[in-house]
Amino acid sequence: MFANADTSIIVRLKLANEADVLNTVTAAVSEVGANIGAIDLINIEEAWVTRDFTIYMGSQDHADAILKKLGGLLKVEVVHASDLTLLIHLGGKLEVNGKTPVKHRDELSME
Repeated sequence: MFANADTSIIVRLKLANEADVLNTVTAAVSEVGANIGAIDLINIEEAWVTRDFTIYMGSQDHADAILKKLGGLLKVEVVHASDLTLLIHLGGKLEVNGKTPVKHRDELSME
């Protein structure tokens, strides 16, 4: 099915720390025809567990359907969703470095 960075989102969910809530989330993702690539544990509290889900989907409309489905679940709060491609580009992907250090304006003008 779908398994590319350009067709994936990372969704942070706050789940009630109760039996079967995680199962409810994974079933909901499956019901809308998406795949879960990874589930990362972020934080555990007495009443809540925060997890990041990497979900592979087909399109932005598919992502919207996934988020709508997850947002409608009991005992589940959608904290935020991020496009994986966008996350990779945060802060830029390219870097320009000089070959020699420049300490003042005169060094900058030298060839």
